[in-house]
Amino acid sequence: MRIVRSSSTLFVTLSACLGLAACGSSSSSPATPARSAQGPAPSAQPTAAADPRATCVAVLQRMRTCTDQFIPALVDLRIRHDRPAGIAAAAAAQGRDTLVGVALKEWAVDSSDEHIGELCGDIDKKMSAALQELVDAGHGCLGQETCDAAVACVMPLMEAPWKEGK
Repeated sequence: MRIVRSSSTLFVTLSACLGLAACGSSSSSPATPARSAQGPAPSAQPTAAADPRATCVAVLQRMRTCTDQFIPALVDLRIRHDRPAGIAAAAAAQGRDTLVGVALKEWAVDSSDEHIGELCGDIDKKMSAALQELVDAGHGCLGQETCDAAVACVMPLMEAPWKEGK
C-alpha cells in the first residue's frame, strides 16, 4: 500500500495539492528531503489566477522543506478518510508511527525534483474552474511563514475532494 502516492492524484489530492499522489513512477536516485521546523517561506504573492504548474511545483517543494510536519499530517488525513482503502485498518494493526515511517521513505523518492516535475508536468491540461480555485488557494499557502502554518494551509486543500466524495 502506497501512503504518499496512491491511485488518486495527490494535486487532485492537494487537491489533491496540488498533487502529490498520482504519479506512478519511481526514481532510482532518491533525494533526501530537507527537514526544517520552520522552513523559510518562499516569497509568494497570491494572484487572481496562479500558474498551475508553477504553483504545483512550489507547493510540493515547500512541503518537502516541511517534511517533519507534512508527512505526519498527510498520514493522519489519509487514515481519517481511509485513503487509500485499508490504511485505517493498517494504522490500527501496525500503528500510526509505523505508517509515518513508511511514508517518510516513500516521500524521500516522491519529493525529488524529478518526481515533482513529472507530477506537475501536465496539471494545466487537467484544469477546471474548481481546480484553478485550489491552485490559487495553494499559491496562497506559499506565503505562510512557518512549516506548521504552511502544512495547516495545505491540508484542507488536499482533503477537499474527499469531503466532496470524489
